[in-house]
Amino acid sequence: YQVPDESPEYVASPMPDVPPPEQVAYTYDDFTLELSGADAWHGSDRPVDIRYINPPMAPRGEPVTETQLMWMRISESLPDPSFVHQAGLAYLSDTTVVDHVMLPLGMRWQDSGLEGTSLDHAMWFQRPARADEWLLFAQDVEATGGGRGLASGRLYTRDGELAATCVQEGLMRWSTPSTT
Repeated sequence: YQVPDESPEYVASPMPDVPPPEQVAYTYDDFTLELSGADAWHGSDRPVDIRYINPPMAPRGEPVTETQLMWMRISESLPDPSFVHQAGLAYLSDTTVVDHVMLPLGMRWQDSGLEGTSLDHAMWFQRPARADEWLLFAQDVEATGGGRGLASGRLYTRDGELAATCVQEGLMRWSTPSTT
């Protein structure tokens, strides 16, 4: 991990102008209710509070290509050491970033015959941030094809500072029903 250093700063993608988390009503619980047929993992209790600014679920077959925006935080208070919060940020970023790679194709992970998993996940920390305080997560799908999907994300502190950037590649497979 890096020792803090004073240097000029530049951020190519400033934090989008969004309502604060207290004004966002669509939660992860609402999202899981829409996932009829989803596996147990989606419905399991996770220590994460998520508020979707633009809910990710479009009608089936309708592509979604816009940046997915959500407020996120670890729902329990964490101890102060920065490495704990970096681990928390990594956990938060891994919670949803690859979930969105199917949206530009008009598909959802819970569609029949579709399976996937994370292949790799890279993260860069731009500045310290608490994972148990609200962070805006802006996620984009970079590409899909060849049975894989690539997504990127940016985590911003509530005051608009870029805290971390991540990229994740996911495996996407369609199983063919047996005819025998």
